[in-house]
Amino acid sequence: MGRKRNRLCVATLLAWAVTLGLGQQITHPTLPAVPTTPTITPLLADSNHAPQPSQTLSPRGAPAEIFKAVADGLNAGTVATIVPHLAPQVYISLRAGEQGYFSPNQSYYLLDFYLRSTRLCNLKFTTTAVSATTPFATGSATIMRRGKREQVQVYVSLAPAGGGWCIAQLNIH
Repeated sequence: MGRKRNRLCVATLLAWAVTLGLGQQITHPTLPAVPTTPTITPLLADSNHAPQPSQTLSPRGAPAEIFKAVADGLNAGTVATIVPHLAPQVYISLRAGEQGYFSPNQSYYLLDFYLRSTRLCNLKFTTTAVSATTPFATGSATIMRRGKREQVQVYVSLAPAGGGWCIAQLNIH
């Protein structure tokens, strides 16, 4: 049994080494051949998954459009509609305990991880101030986390940027 476990460990290590480009052609006489083409997509700031800073500096929308994009994105469990509206430094505070100022790239991964681990649904903004000097929206949602249903409050505030508005703060508590 120990020999089978060792072979599995060696095969796994060889697969990772080849996948990460650490070896050109690694073979073992008793193990199947490992493909030499990379199969792991890097999760770096320059990957296609995260927004680039140039993408986040696009023209900003009106407050009502941004609040709709946030509600749609959180309800759908995707951050793709939220990230283009983030400020260069956005304050995010989540019920899971993460809080602080984050760049749009960091915010992408933080929110993506949160929405993958926590199912947020039925978000409705009940209070919105779109004509104020600092537009904001607040409302409630239901989350499913570890099999439990909980009510949370969602707060979004905007700041002026580039002739429009961008998300300066996002709280989910």
